[in-house]
Amino acid sequence: MPPQERRASLVEATLPLLLQHGPSLTTKQVAEAAGVAEGTIFRAFTSLPDLIAATTREALSAQRLQRDIAAVEPGDTLLSKSHAAIAILTQRMADVRNLLHTVHHSQESDGGACLRDELEARRDELEAWLLGQLEPHVDELSIEPQAYVEFLRTIALGHVFNYTHGSAALTPETLASLALSGARKAN
Repeated sequence: MPPQERRASLVEATLPLLLQHGPSLTTKQVAEAAGVAEGTIFRAFTSLPDLIAATTREALSAQRLQRDIAAVEPGDTLLSKSHAAIAILTQRMADVRNLLHTVHHSQESDGGACLRDELEARRDELEAWLLGQLEPHVDELSIEPQAYVEFLRTIALGHVFNYTHGSAALTPETLASLALSGARKAN
């Protein structure tokens, strides 16, 4: 396998492990998931922090966001699109939180140095997609679509960082219904 393909394969195998194990990720876990020997990792990357940095860059890439968006089925209604928005926002925020935590604890990695630009670019791209989804429903909202997206982002952020682990009843569907209760125009 060519070196670039090997690196890409290792990054793909690493991402779910990184999200699951965070800073306790080992090269042994990566090797097992990728179906390679541990030495293969070190022929492709100089160190585990180097692999973590490459995996983090991939997770925050525009291509990854486009794949995530393509997997979303937002439906046709304002409620279904609100649910899809909260679902993708909470998933991305949780993933970013876990990745940044790991990068922070990866002593040799400087992967966090340039992440702000990537995070802001992905936030803007996701926001543009969300606004496009809301476009057909502008007349149903009592607030501007931009304000509604900010509101959904705030709800998602609170849900992701709810350290009390909240109630199982606070699903993305429930959160979307509650959000629309205040944002939908009265009939």
